[in-house]
Amino acid sequence: MSTNAQAPSAALASAKPAAGAASDSRGSRLPYIDALRGVAVVLMILLHAADGWLKPGLKDGLGWMVIRTLGGQAAPLFLLLTGVGIGIGWAAGGPELGVTERDRARRTLWSRGLEIVLAGYALRLSMWWIDSGTIVRPVGFLGGGLLAIGYFGVWQALPHRRAHSGQPAWWALAGLGGCALALLYIAPREPRGLYTLLRPDVLQTIGVAMVLIALLERALRGKAGVACALALLVTLVTHWLSSFMPGELPAAIAGYVAPFQPAPGAAPAGRFPLFPWFAHALAGTALGHAIGSAAHREHRGGERRAMELALLGALLALLSCESIPETASLLVREPWLTPTVRVIYRIGLSMVLAALCVALASPNMPGQRSLLKLGRASLAVYCVHLELAFGLAAEPVRKSLGYPALLIGTGLLIAAMTGFAHLWLARKAPPPGRPANPRDRPLGAAAAP
Repeated sequence: MSTNAQAPSAALASAKPAAGAASDSRGSRLPYIDALRGVAVVLMILLHAADGWLKPGLKDGLGWMVIRTLGGQAAPLFLLLTGVGIGIGWAAGGPELGVTERDRARRTLWSRGLEIVLAGYALRLSMWWIDSGTIVRPVGFLGGGLLAIGYFGVWQALPHRRAHSGQPAWWALAGLGGCALALLYIAPREPRGLYTLLRPDVLQTIGVAMVLIALLERALRGKAGVACALALLVTLVTHWLSSFMPGELPAAIAGYVAPFQPAPGAAPAGRFPLFPWFAHALAGTALGHAIGSAAHREHRGGERRAMELALLGALLALLSCESIPETASLLVREPWLTPTVRVIYRIGLSMVLAALCVALASPNMPGQRSLLKLGRASLAVYCVHLELAFGLAAEPVRKSLGYPALLIGTGLLIAAMTGFAHLWLARKAPPPGRPANPRDRPLGAAAAP
C-alpha cells in the first residue's frame, strides 16, 4: 500500500454472488476470503502506522525490515483478491449464462472499476483539502469544489448508475468539463497540489485492473492457463517498459504504466503501476475460479482447494525468495527478472496465507468475527485510517515514536478500526431477508458472474 493516500452484477440471479462478495454454491460468503482481506487490512495498518509515526532514525535494522516485509504484503493481497472475487463470480455464473447476461456483467464490472478509480481521486482530493488546509484558501475552495462537482458528475454517468442518474451523457459532459476547468484553475496556482491530486495510488490500480479484466473477459473466463500466462508476460515486460518511462508522458499517466526513477526531490509518480501489479489481479482470476469451482461442486470444497493451493504457493515462495543465494545471484545476473520473481513470491505467500485464513475464519477461533468485519469493511477502513496514520489527526505522534510506543499505538489503531468496521457494517446491514447492498464492497473485492 502507498504511504500516501488501496463488482458486479448481483441482479442477474439470486443464486449468484452479490457484487463484491466471495460466495459458495448457496450464494453465501466464503469466510476465509473475508478473513484474508481482514489480514491484509491489519498488515496495511501496521505498515502505515509505522511509516507515519516511527522516528526516522529507527527506519533501519531488523524491526523495520520485519514491518516492511509484513506490511508490504497488503497491497498484493488486495490486488490478488480483486481477481479472486472476479474468478469466483465467473465460477458461480457457469457456462449457462447468455450473451446478454455476460455483456451486462462485463459492463457492470468495468463500470465498478471506474468507480474505484474515481474513489481514489476523491480520496486524494479530501486529503488535499484537510491535510494541506487548502479548503479555506481560494484555490482549494473554488478549484477543489469544482473538481468535487466534476467527480460527482462523472460518477453519475457510470453505466451501473444510469438507472438513477437520468441523462448519463449530460452528466458525463458536465463532470468531465468540471474536472478540466478545475485542473486548469489549480495548475498555475498550486502545481504541487495538482501533482498530489493526479498521482495514482492503489485504488486507481485496483480500478483499472477491474476495467482491463472486464475487457479481457472472453479470453480469461474459465481459462486459468491463459490468465497465468498473461500475468507472467506482464511481469516479464516490466523492466523493458520501465526503460521508456516517463518519456513524453505526463507523470500522472506514466505512473499507471511502469516504475521509473522520479526527478530529483520528487516523490514517485505512482507506487503501483500496472506493470507489474496487474499480474496479481490476473493470477487472482485463475485462483478464484479454482476455488469457486470447488466450492460449487461440494460443501467445503473451496476450503480444501485453498489448502491444496497453499502447497503450491509455499513452493513458489520458497523458490522465488530473494534470501536464497541462488535466487539472489540470478537477479544480479538477470535484473530484468526481478519483477517476475517478486510477483511470484508475493502470490505464493498469499496462497499460503489463504490456507491460514481457513483456520482463522473458523467460528471457534478467537477474534474471528472481528477479522471478518475488518475484511468486509476494508474499503471504508482504508479511507479512514489514512487520516490517522498520515493526516492531520496524526500530527501529535508524527515521526516521533519508538518501537514500544509504536506497537501500542498500532494495536489501539487496529482496535479502533475494528470498532469502526462493526459500526459501519451494522449501519449498512440490510433488513432480514433483503440482500446486501451491492455497492457496499470491500477493498479488493469484485465478484462477477
